[in-house]
Amino acid sequence: MFNFEAEYRLRTSWLKDRVGFVGFAGVGKVFGDYNSFSDADILPMAGVGARYMLQQDSRMNVRFDNTVGREGVMFYFGIMEAF
Repeated sequence: MFNFEAEYRLRTSWLKDRVGFVGFAGVGKVFGDYNSFSDADILPMAGVGARYMLQQDSRMNVRFDNTVGREGVMFYFGIMEAF
């Protein structure tokens, strides 16, 4: 797999500085064969998300992301460090 992704993060003062938003876009390729990198299609994507910071000292966040790509719309949920 090879990809390039850029994102813009916005922290807000909502709920004692615990809510943030992100916008992102990227493009990538997923290769099935290591000998031929040119066979894979270019896969673009873009999306938006929201973050809620659970713990400020460890920067642990609940993430909700919605993306649009060539195959349609996907929704992602995660608990991890985001910003």
